[in-house]
Amino acid sequence: MKTHIYKNVGNCAIHLDVFSVESSMPTPVIVWIHGGALIFGTRAWVQPVQRQLIQEAGYAQVSIDYRLAPETKLPEILADVRDALRWLVQNASTLHIDAR
Repeated sequence: MKTHIYKNVGNCAIHLDVFSVESSMPTPVIVWIHGGALIFGTRAWVQPVQRQLIQEAGYAQVSIDYRLAPETKLPEILADVRDALRWLVQNASTLHIDAR
């Protein structure tokens, strides 16, 4: 697993974790977005069994954080998710993932 900062908002760094798969080809990726009703939660909530099943199926996994409500309103939370996806596409070759 490798943690990356995909976005900075003021003094808040927003992270994502990439769980890679050994492969000679770029691997497809599953993006996991935690629950918590937008008011609590973390990218670390993904269960080990989920991660194992995803990797055994040949997929890389990315778990993202986003800013939480009520301090952050819904449009900004959605922007965080879009920015995480955009970051993955922009960094796909470095991450060795197929982000198409």
